Amino acid sequence: MRRPSDNDREVTVLAAVELGREHYARSAWSDAHAALSVADGQAPLAAADLELLATAAYMIGRQTINRLRREATAGMGTRFDLKRYHDLLMTTGAVPLNVLEGVVRDWAAQTA
Repeated sequence: MRRPSDNDREVTVLAAVELGREHYARSAWSDAHAALSVADGQAPLAAADLELLATAAYMIGRQTINRLRREATAGMGTRFDLKRYHDLLMTTGAVPLNVLEGVVRDWAAQTA
């Protein structure tokens, strides 16, 4: 059985980077982030690819925050207050998105 070589690893990294770039071009942020993260875990990414990775992470967060806002608005109707929603996000701080989802859903349920 042949042992994997550095060349094999390089091909795998390049394939993951290329896949990440393709997903990024299609605005498939989660898929782009996943592929580029795998590549970055195997070898340092070039600056341009690190920027794609960071942008994909930002867009995932942005989409999640916007989706949570739409859900809260739909559930709360006229009781939804954008300033209070913004304050909630700012006071919650930097937390994983699944934690933020729970915080926003609990807030919307208590306020409703």
